[in-house]
Amino acid sequence: MNARINDVVLNEAATQLDARPEHALKLAQEIIDATPDSAAVDPDAYALKIAALYKMNLIELLEVAANEAHDRKVSGQELLKNARSRAMLEKVRTRPNKKLRPDLRERLLKGE
Repeated sequence: MNARINDVVLNEAATQLDARPEHALKLAQEIIDATPDSAAVDPDAYALKIAALYKMNLIELLEVAANEAHDRKVSGQELLKNARSRAMLEKVRTRPNKKLRPDLRERLLKGE
């Protein structure tokens, strides 16, 4: 996919995040899957994937996604630039999810 198509799809994912997180997750994953391993993944795709997994309370998969983003060279700082991801992390900061391991929570909040 090209960057312009990615932007359209990720904007749609962002609008769907609250009402239909499973759809937002599907759209973000499509961008990730369409990106060759040799190319940089759009950080917003991982940010939205992580936010959707959090919204769906799929914490184990959230951790896998965070590690996968790191492996695909998407930094935690890049994830923090996404507004939906920042909102999710602010929620984590003020009302921690008991299923989210404290070390992972801190890593996400610090942008590591």
